[in-house]
Amino acid sequence: MKLRGEEKMKKLNVANTAVKFALDQTLGAAFNTVLFIAGIGALRGHSFDAVKGAVLKDFFPLIFAGQKLWPAVSLISFTLIPVESRTLFGSLVGVGWGIFLSLTAAKKA
Repeated sequence: MKLRGEEKMKKLNVANTAVKFALDQTLGAAFNTVLFIAGIGALRGHSFDAVKGAVLKDFFPLIFAGQKLWPAVSLISFTLIPVESRTLFGSLVGVGWGIFLSLTAAKKA
């Protein structure tokens, strides 16, 4: 039985971290951005064509805005934050990001 404080520090797996980072910043970012834009459009009762137009128009500005924040958050999370605290860390940053997205969406309403 391990006592508290006796756990071995796990060594950072650089290849694993690089793969997680790349997937998070490409596929994850694109998927979440499209879902956000489409979800806001659907909640506002817009037609499919209007939602599709909004995705095409707003996708890259939101992706570029996210690239100013999320790469740093991901690197900090994957390298400095213990596994058991990553969800809390990401959620706290996500609250701020959610506020930003809400304010951005409200400007377009």
